[in-house]
Amino acid sequence: MKNIFCTALILNFGFLILNPVFAQLNGTYTIGGTTPNYTTINLAVTDLVTNGVSGPVTFNIRNGTYTEQTSIALVSGTSSVNTVTFQSETGDST
Repeated sequence: MKNIFCTALILNFGFLILNPVFAQLNGTYTIGGTTPNYTTINLAVTDLVTNGVSGPVTFNIRNGTYTEQTSIALVSGTSSVNTVTFQSETGDST
């Protein structure tokens, strides 16, 4: 019985190590430009939908041409307080 318990414990521990948990997004991130958090809008949206949010999130999109199309599915953790904003880093929407 002791061996079965130890084996189960080791297998569960191994499962935790092999399946990483990613942190929910919270704060301000940049898209595009030099040394961004995300090189494309699609990568930012994928991370957002995959991980959800644990606080307000703002994506500042840097100047550039973006030829992407994306659709944002349900984002876990969003609320009237935990909002998600995509905006121009410079305030220029063009």
